[in-house]
Amino acid sequence: TGETPRLGRIEWLATVPAGEGEVSTDLEQYLDPFSIGERAKPHERENEMIAARLYALVNGLPLRLRGVAEDNEAVWRKISGGDAVKPEDILILLPRRKHVTDLLRRLQAWGVPAQADRQGALFMRPVVRELNLLLQFLARPHSRHHAAAFARGSLVGMSDSQLELLFNGKGVKANSDWLARLAAIAPTTEQHRLLERLRQLANRGHIITALTTAIEAGDILLVHPSLDSVQDGEQFIQLVEELREQVGGDAELLADSVSILANQNEGALESKATPPTGAVRVMTIHSAKGLEAKVVVLAGLFHEGHYSSSIEKQSSVVVTPELLAVNARPWRHVEAPLSGTWELAKALLDAQTAAERRRLFYVALTRVENHLIMVGAPEGSSCSADGTLHLKRQVSRMPSMGQMWLEALRYSAHADGDEESPWAMSTDKVGEDLAVATKSWKLQLNATEIYVQPHLGRAPLENLTIIHDPGCFTARKSRQSVKKEMSEHLKNGSAAKGKNVGLEKRPTPRSLKLSLAPHRLDLSFACTRRLWLGDVRGWSTEPMLLGQIDDIDVDGVDATSGDAGAGGVAGSIGVVGLPDAATLGSLFHRLVEVGIANPADDGELTGLDQLWSHSQSSRLLEKDVIEQVLDELLPAGADRAITGQRLAVLAQIQEDGRLGKMCGGEEFDGQKVVGLRTELPFHLTVGVGADGRRITRWAVAGEVELADIDEIQVSFDGRIDLALAYDGDEGPTLQVVDLKTEGCGQPFDEDDPTKGHELQHPVAKPFSTMVQSHLEQELLDKHRLQLALYTIVLERSQSRLPQKERRKVLPPAIQASASGRMVVMSEAELTQAKLDFGELLEQMVDMKLNPHDEPERLPKEQGEICRTCPYYYSGIRLCGPQGEPLGIVTKAVPEGVS
Repeated sequence: TGETPRLGRIEWLATVPAGEGEVSTDLEQYLDPFSIGERAKPHERENEMIAARLYALVNGLPLRLRGVAEDNEAVWRKISGGDAVKPEDILILLPRRKHVTDLLRRLQAWGVPAQADRQGALFMRPVVRELNLLLQFLARPHSRHHAAAFARGSLVGMSDSQLELLFNGKGVKANSDWLARLAAIAPTTEQHRLLERLRQLANRGHIITALTTAIEAGDILLVHPSLDSVQDGEQFIQLVEELREQVGGDAELLADSVSILANQNEGALESKATPPTGAVRVMTIHSAKGLEAKVVVLAGLFHEGHYSSSIEKQSSVVVTPELLAVNARPWRHVEAPLSGTWELAKALLDAQTAAERRRLFYVALTRVENHLIMVGAPEGSSCSADGTLHLKRQVSRMPSMGQMWLEALRYSAHADGDEESPWAMSTDKVGEDLAVATKSWKLQLNATEIYVQPHLGRAPLENLTIIHDPGCFTARKSRQSVKKEMSEHLKNGSAAKGKNVGLEKRPTPRSLKLSLAPHRLDLSFACTRRLWLGDVRGWSTEPMLLGQIDDIDVDGVDATSGDAGAGGVAGSIGVVGLPDAATLGSLFHRLVEVGIANPADDGELTGLDQLWSHSQSSRLLEKDVIEQVLDELLPAGADRAITGQRLAVLAQIQEDGRLGKMCGGEEFDGQKVVGLRTELPFHLTVGVGADGRRITRWAVAGEVELADIDEIQVSFDGRIDLALAYDGDEGPTLQVVDLKTEGCGQPFDEDDPTKGHELQHPVAKPFSTMVQSHLEQELLDKHRLQLALYTIVLERSQSRLPQKERRKVLPPAIQASASGRMVVMSEAELTQAKLDFGELLEQMVDMKLNPHDEPERLPKEQGEICRTCPYYYSGIRLCGPQGEPLGIVTKAVPEGVS
């Protein structure tokens, strides 16, 4: 057609048997499938030739073609190997994954990096088997079965005599802690340190960290050094993490859940891997849809799915889109009666299968950008001594991809009028229709002649490279025998022992970002162990009450904290008809948000936006506002009338107090409210000193430094209940007011404050902001870090403004809703709270960088702090003061609960 030849290349690796057929028993020799003739399986020859060809390809090595000379003697023709190809530009396509492990092993032996996207069942992968043995042993350290299985693995590698010593040594008890015993008699010092570390992590509940440590510090990756071993391990650990979220922290439940998945036959999890940069990709043709590569290797050309429809045919029922057919055979000893429907169904099934195979072949061919390498040879093919390639052309109702290709070459040459085509049958004649082959025949091919004249019909390609002899490749002398490979592996493992696996060059410094809810600041400062259990260990703050508590109340509950343990237990508040303390607090906060008065004159305020000056008269006592709040938040079990009455009483108390009067326009102590914001949202980032802090990792030889920390930031998100803007003697100022509804549930008395909660009791100067009772001081102390944070938020916002527009931020205040009292923190208290706030952030960072440094339990003298902690008053006591027993308790009610 005059079309210019293209630069693309097609190669055919015809993997015919070679050699004498005898398998060498010498372990010093490399076992080459092309040296044992028919005794080598077809997939072994194919995989070996793929590995040899790719080795030459990635190194740019030349090739030799074996052909036939005029004197019928074998001749070799040398051809250029071209430029070296990057491994990541090569894609190997397989009809199925059955022999992918053998292919990867041979590629590794030739020094070609490769990784398959999937390699079969996840739990059959070597690294995953090792990690699963460890998981089962950590969950049940007293099990002899799990101890023996783990001790045999690569992390310990005990012999029979060592295993005998483990279980039957002097003084060994039947129900021993076998993990502790194993660590004590470990064969090497390094194994002893590793096993002790794993035991410590398991005792602390750090199962995930233990599995990670086993990969990083153990010998698993030395024993299984393939590229996909790390990804297999990561996939398994991710699976364990997901299961832990479902079943909780119990190690035995976790191990049992993993065992259930491991024992699945149908729907078993597959090993999935992402090939790294610099590796050949290996996958099935189906998985390659949508992908392309410069070089595509199509394996299994003639051995793909010859019997793919045989299983369906063996069944007594065949279902196709066109019909349903049954192979009726009432007597097994008699042949089934002839059935036209059954024969038609089989023919349709064959047609569908053949069509699917053609589509699959098309997908494979269209993945190629420049270079196609097809691999395989028909069964019964051979190479004669003179170099001639003898191919057996078989006739089949279900042709393989290779047979389709050879038939396409035959038709193409015939259509082009090529009478010299080596692909034709002897009976093919130009100008006559091609006859359908009814019996097998053989082709005789000369690779050197076909390279020059491939007889590809109208295909615009100059050459077709046929490689059918292992001598076509440059031999790789570094290929090792079984014995040498084992020796080299042991040598590398011995050399690696005792060495730190840290990077020689320190990575780029990292930043560390943490976050903490504002309401948890004071709780965390009072007990850093509580912070560690929740944020580091990941324990839930929901108490496990186990049915012991029906209605509980804690004096002084913090209904707005968002944490049941913030000031007590968020249970019923002891008054029939009222919701729980947390819900009552949320209701009153919402009422204040929509109903509080704002005496602003709708003008601009210095240093503030217009939202501060939105004027409003008080609506706290309006019935429709209270009803609106109840519609939004009242739970189903609460009495609407009783709850509405309590909200109205609390609103009236606030209106009669200092805050209500100031929001109504009155002036106190030379200050007048000129604007306010309710539920003021904020995001604050606080920097923590990073000097000298590093990210490290435990290793057998000691801590390994991974990176320096150059920046640490702790972020806070939340809302400030109320922020007031004043004009007065001190100039324009701002102040945080935090509403607290402690004491508003029970024993609150709506009629006589002297008989109600102690916070209700009258004081000498009700409009003073000074502390006038020990409960008011306790209220300030309990929330001082939270108040300091809110103050820092306002100070930070003002610091961004020009100096003349800034407002001074006053010390924060608590609004005790039970009494209507507004109590202000002193300057000295605020300064100390800010210092303690900074100290807490330092402790948070240390916990993040050193998660295994477990804080001590509080001493008995500070046991009162534990009384409102969900890890203490839970039905299963997880923590408590030193000396108090942990575990299931008979009655999980904190002190002060009524």
